[in-house]
Amino acid sequence: MRCFLAVEIPEEVKSSLNAVISDANKLGVAASFCRPEQLHITLLFLGEKSYAQVKEIQSRLSALDFPKFPVSIQGAGFFPNDDYVRVFWAGAECKNNELQSLHNAACALLGEKPERVFTGHVTLARIKGVQGLPELKRFKDSLAGRKFGEFTAGAVVLKKSTLGPQGAAYEDLNTFPLK
Repeated sequence: MRCFLAVEIPEEVKSSLNAVISDANKLGVAASFCRPEQLHITLLFLGEKSYAQVKEIQSRLSALDFPKFPVSIQGAGFFPNDDYVRVFWAGAECKNNELQSLHNAACALLGEKPERVFTGHVTLARIKGVQGLPELKRFKDSLAGRKFGEFTAGAVVLKKSTLGPQGAAYEDLNTFPLK
């Protein structure tokens, strides 16, 4: 099963981001836009794992000892960059780089190599082609500095991702509270 670790975002922030998604969707962009229930901060993509591997991941993550921390969802960007756009996202920022530290802590527990520079974000859309990209780039620039909400990150969630004709469907496998 495809798995990843995530930090959930509250409904009021999802609602704010859904308004951005709705506006971006009107631009005629060739993209697959995320549904509100799919919105989260991806902490670590784990890929395909067997049932036994998932059990081991859950066991290791039960030792996660990390404090709760404030997160601000603001601004927007593209992966991998503005010249080659594959993902449209809203930024997830912390005053003391806690998302990077949490990413590193999870990687250490799981024996994964951490990303050198972790970019906290909420995926809003996956870009499928060049149609509407100039408009989306202008729209992204208009979101610079705009805040979509703040919250306290209180848990890491192990999620299962099942790909289907309507996009990915997520299922929570386990939740690991922060202290």
